[in-house]
Amino acid sequence: ASGMIADVRIFPRSEKQYHFIPVEALVEADNNTGYIFILQDSTAHKKKIKIKEIAGNEVAVEEGLEGVSEVISSGANYVTENSKVKIVN
Repeated sequence: ASGMIADVRIFPRSEKQYHFIPVEALVEADNNTGYIFILQDSTAHKKKIKIKEIAGNEVAVEEGLEGVSEVISSGANYVTENSKVKIVN
């Protein structure tokens, strides 16, 4: 009704958290599916991920990074499956 004031607060049902990786880590992408290389025991392995969105130089990953601690970003386009990788700081 005219003249009535209300204080409304809207809260999302659940708050989903995403992993963020550098956009340079993406080696292939099609819609919301992408591929990256992960590092396990100094060996590169191609992994499929589900992309939520790309924001600037970061990719929000919805699925696929569970249990992954390292992704290859620098030089990722030159890596192939089972390539031996040496980490240089």
